[in-house]
Amino acid sequence: MFARPGPLGMRTVVLAASVGVLGVAALILWLGLSNNRETARLASEGAMVQGEYFDTIYASGDDSSDTTRVSYRVGGKTYLASMTSTRSGASPPLLKEAVIDVPRLGPKAPLQVVYLPADPAVSRLREDLKDGSLVVYLGAGFFAFIGVIFAAAGIFLLPRNGESWP
Repeated sequence: MFARPGPLGMRTVVLAASVGVLGVAALILWLGLSNNRETARLASEGAMVQGEYFDTIYASGDDSSDTTRVSYRVGGKTYLASMTSTRSGASPPLLKEAVIDVPRLGPKAPLQVVYLPADPAVSRLREDLKDGSLVVYLGAGFFAFIGVIFAAAGIFLLPRNGESWP
């Protein structure tokens, strides 16, 4: 009644893995570019308000990054902005993102929040306005390279189903 599927050959598995890895590269690129667009929009259109310390969520285990949350009010409504930072004494990240300076917002002070006037829920702490392009392109490029290597191996090196090794 039901046909039994044939065994997946090594070539099929490697090609499927390459598609998966290339999908991860595309996802990293899409998420990173979306984040960079939002950051650029905040830098160009954003308004600033002074926030108040809300709390810190401390990471557990080997994770050395903590999240600081800051509350701010716009139009009588309270919002939260958060920023992840590396604990002091922990090894710094391999790639450091460039902080975007926005002189039109005036002098910097702790806990300043930049938000979009059209949607105050879209916000970042001013010190967290960073250009992550280098990290995005290197991360996506790494996964794309691995995906292309898998695809090339699957297409050119591995035998088709039913064929034997040379």
